[in-house]
Amino acid sequence: MTMPFERTRSVAQTHAFLTELACDTEVPERIRQNARFLLRHFPTKNEVLLAGRIEEEAKN
Repeated sequence: MTMPFERTRSVAQTHAFLTELACDTEVPERIRQNARFLLRHFPTKNEVLLAGRIEEEAKN
């Protein structure tokens, strides 16, 4: 089982990776387009952190 901070880190790192792919002109255009499409629906690091704060506050 993963810990909440591990999931948060994983999502943030995945977002960074997709952003890097989308901007890398050495990567085929089809892959860059797919990365951009996925990023449209992928949460940013700030959105994930905000969701975590809201979840923690709801527990209290």
